[in-house]
Amino acid sequence: MPLPVVLGHEAAAVVEALGEGVEGLEPGDPVVLGWRSPCGECAACVRGEARRCPRPLRAKRRLRRASDGAKLTPTLLVGAFAERTVVHAGQAVKVPPELPPEQACLIGCAVATGVGAVTHTTPVWKGARVAVIGCGGVGLAAIQGARIAGGGEIVAIDPDERKHEAA
Repeated sequence: MPLPVVLGHEAAAVVEALGEGVEGLEPGDPVVLGWRSPCGECAACVRGEARRCPRPLRAKRRLRRASDGAKLTPTLLVGAFAERTVVHAGQAVKVPPELPPEQACLIGCAVATGVGAVTHTTPVWKGARVAVIGCGGVGLAAIQGARIAGGGEIVAIDPDERKHEAA
């Protein structure tokens, strides 16, 4: 990535302004920002494998550092560790206003990664035995995804005993 960068890729936000022609969003809408939003037009997207899209939607690079005006590169097309960021409208997914942002932000990566692992990467079938190693955000999402997929015995493994109850 070209330097300087703005880190952060799991984000919940409130739409402040919209670019020309944006539909389906309004200022004030609570959103989750997706770092891997498929283009919808490439061969992978057309054949139903959007997760393999080589051309994810992205905003024009226009974030600038206040101290010297240098263009900033948002990590994973989000740059969530800034007070404000600019993303492609396709990266902003509306969420219910009652969903707390500290929970909503997990949907954009931890939930998508954990659930995606058991529904796409290594699909869990009804009755499958599943072991999930690591019960952080992604691991908990994988456990939940395995349950939703109909997994039979689901074993959660983590050396940190504080995580056992949540798992």
